Amino acid sequence: MRYREPFVLFRKRLSSGSRIYYYAVWDDLGRRRQFSTGEKTKALAQKSCLELYRKNQLIPAGPRLLQTFAENWFVYDSCPYIQAKLLRGFSYSRTNADNQRGYLDQHILPKFGRMRMDSIKVAQVEDWILELKRKGLSNNSVNHILATFKILFNEADRLGYLQNNPARAVKNLAHNSRPKGFLEDDEVERLFCMATWEKTWSGQWLHYAFNLTACQTGMRFGEIQGLQKDCLFEDHIKVMRSWDRNHGIKGTKTNETRFIPIEPKLYSTLAALAEMAKLGPYLFSASEGTQPVDHKAVEKWYKR
Repeated sequence: MRYREPFVLFRKRLSSGSRIYYYAVWDDLGRRRQFSTGEKTKALAQKSCLELYRKNQLIPAGPRLLQTFAENWFVYDSCPYIQAKLLRGFSYSRTNADNQRGYLDQHILPKFGRMRMDSIKVAQVEDWILELKRKGLSNNSVNHILATFKILFNEADRLGYLQNNPARAVKNLAHNSRPKGFLEDDEVERLFCMATWEKTWSGQWLHYAFNLTACQTGMRFGEIQGLQKDCLFEDHIKVMRSWDRNHGIKGTKTNETRFIPIEPKLYSTLAALAEMAKLGPYLFSASEGTQPVDHKAVEKWYKR
């Protein structure tokens, strides 16, 4: 019988353009499998493989069941995926993590949790998607759940735990949200006319000001909620915070500070709110600045 080397090195060009050394091995069933060394030079790749060979770890063991692999996933402070993202300089919001953990607990683990990750077939995932649709979920909701599923399996694939990744072949559902409209110029003028604001907004000055700020600055919802006195200037707003309904005050979505010029009318409106916030720093508040106005109240008056 011909002798077979325990591993074979080869260089692979990634989609990013960089070249990384991989190694190929054969498992107990005679299947050829390949894994990344993470090294750019052959000498370091060779050293890494020899160390793995010495420890009998050329083929990563990897968790067998999905529920084992996903044990701490999307639990913000202990999720290996999120922590790796943060260490690499990327941002990851706690609310996004909470939502993804919800999808995992409510929809993914009940269906696939007790299955081996390498045994899940594309057809099973396709049937599951149709099952979610029959339960009455919208296309967008199903796509969010599927995106969470794909994150799990694509990461397991990247780490070398999977021979076949079912997430690669599964397609999203059609995007079918209702088209968003927009206000005409004369409608905007009537909506925010200072002479008639009290009648139009039923005397709700805070909600008039909230929507006027959104209209003239393009700030995100949470950024307006989190706006504080120290960020208001006569000719601009300094956007450096955002309010999260689950986790409180935090940085902006991009973790960057930006400056938005404002007109004198908007400054006067916001300055009046600042005068009313006697107990805390928040401009848009129903408790004299101690807490941002609740999102449900804002949505109620926006729709009205």
